[in-house]
Amino acid sequence: MIPSLTQLVEELDAGLEREDPELVSETARTLRETIARALGDRRLQAEDPILARRRRLHQRLEVLEAKAQAGRFDDADDDLDAVREMAHETERALEQRPAADTEPEPDPGPGPDASLHLARREARATVTSLPGAVVGTLSLLVFTLALQASLDAAPRTLAAVWANARTPALALAPLAGLLVGIEGLADARAGRIWLSATSGLSRTRIVVAEALGALAALAALLLGPAVLVILVGLGLGLAPDPTTTAPVLGGLFLLATSFTAIAFAFAARPSSRSVTLAGTLASYLCLGPVWEAAFAAGQAAGRGRGALVASLLRGLSPVRAADALLSSVDPYALPAGRGLLVLAGWTVAGLALAAYLVQERGFGRPHHGEP
Repeated sequence: MIPSLTQLVEELDAGLEREDPELVSETARTLRETIARALGDRRLQAEDPILARRRRLHQRLEVLEAKAQAGRFDDADDDLDAVREMAHETERALEQRPAADTEPEPDPGPGPDASLHLARREARATVTSLPGAVVGTLSLLVFTLALQASLDAAPRTLAAVWANARTPALALAPLAGLLVGIEGLADARAGRIWLSATSGLSRTRIVVAEALGALAALAALLLGPAVLVILVGLGLGLAPDPTTTAPVLGGLFLLATSFTAIAFAFAARPSSRSVTLAGTLASYLCLGPVWEAAFAAGQAAGRGRGALVASLLRGLSPVRAADALLSSVDPYALPAGRGLLVLAGWTVAGLALAAYLVQERGFGRPHHGEP
């Protein structure tokens, strides 16, 4: 590149030192033309970052020229420093671009890093969102109150904490899953997902990546307080109980993930926000603890046709399946293995339906109320 951008910036500096606006303008014009010729000799991609860098350099050159024409040479030092830095970065970027007459390398497509980037982005956004704060606060409240109640009970074990937390936790986990999952595809609908440099991902991979991010955030928000309670309880002298702790944490998380998947399926539909909210609320009422309570209340009514249908539907309840994993003594509880299959089935079915809807219809427009 003759002359080099560095040499031209030095000529700009000389023009400012001599207080010669004509030299400054001439050198700035030469600098622009030199960059334009260099870009023409390089193979660039669409929306190449170097193009944005050139626009910023041109804007700063215009400010520098205006100050020189107005005789404000002493005020141009900061602008000259900025031009020097941007010219150096542009020159270095140009050197890294292949020549226009070379054969382009085959595009391998988006790699796993793009999916991981999107998953991490979704996890951070969920943890710092208002629904995330609500889930974390409620989880901390449930397990803290259970710990407090267990300190005055005998025996002083972590099993007592989980026994006290079981009922409210079985109500909280579905709610947590829905709150986390309902906003899982908001960025994709609003078009903000393309700003994350993952536009090469397929729609299915976007759904999977956002689901993984949402589940990672759900684990931190729902199980983080439980782990904290474990540490505090051990510090206060509660006896450890690993045989109970693992099923509790695993069961609650799988219960929450099944409702996250259900929420993803509703969020993937190109419908209004009110329809999505109504669908998730209905799923909480029909599959969550409300249905369990209604079924228990109706047991005394006998085993007619309605009771048989209710019993069959109850076999699909994620809450009942999670209760089995929590080693419930309920005589109607599923075996733990069947409970695990029910929870896994809801999770796989919900995410598969979300991926199918997105693949067939796209992400749709933002729901009303979304930016």
